[in-house]
Amino acid sequence: MSGSWLEISGPGGVRRAALQADTTRVGGGAAEVPLAGLGDEQLHFSVRPARVRFEGRGAPPRCAGVSFIERALRPGDRLEWAGYTLVYGGEAEEGQLAPLEEIAVPGEVVTSASEDRLAQRVRAGIACELGLVERAAAQRWQTAVLEGRFEPDACARELLARAPTREGEERMQARAGLLLRDFVMASHLSGAKGAGRKLRGGLRNLAAFLLAQLVALLVFTGIVVAILLVLRSKGESLDALLDRVISWVP
Repeated sequence: MSGSWLEISGPGGVRRAALQADTTRVGGGAAEVPLAGLGDEQLHFSVRPARVRFEGRGAPPRCAGVSFIERALRPGDRLEWAGYTLVYGGEAEEGQLAPLEEIAVPGEVVTSASEDRLAQRVRAGIACELGLVERAAAQRWQTAVLEGRFEPDACARELLARAPTREGEERMQARAGLLLRDFVMASHLSGAKGAGRKLRGGLRNLAAFLLAQLVALLVFTGIVVAILLVLRSKGESLDALLDRVISWVP
């Protein structure tokens, strides 16, 4: 045994299950720790490093109010999933934690709690942009912003109170990928390189505008020439026509 365990609370009461040294499957199907009513969906727990991964098509589990597919674990983490509450505990030594569990920054240590807050804020913003949150909740926080009462963490918790569907989760992941791409390219699009790209774009737009004007002029000229040819074919004298036009001018 690894010394790690799960405390599982659900419809059948509370129980504790030991986690194996490699991977322990929790949920439906052929899971080592079976849970009722989950079909083939499972959570895969590993203890070195301490992580959990969701395998299934339904609503993913949540931790600290944030849905996830895979995340690192610390003793005391509380997972909410399909009507069950799973609390992770055990002998998670510092050297056995996942690589991103703690990141040292000069003068500061970023813990999993701050990571959860950051992830929750970003997820709430993306969900709001994609229209995946309750409209009434979004409107309440719009009013709070206008009145100077905005609280980002409380806003994120309320907007994420309803777990997204699998389709919604996929849309959020895709949007997050596009945001990351934009952030990566931000420095490339600023400064001299960015100015050069904007200048080239402006020149292309100017060339396209001039080409469109030239085409319009050629079309208009062609129409006028065609009208004159038709009049001439009907025996109209162009000189006489011009004389009549001149006679109308005061």
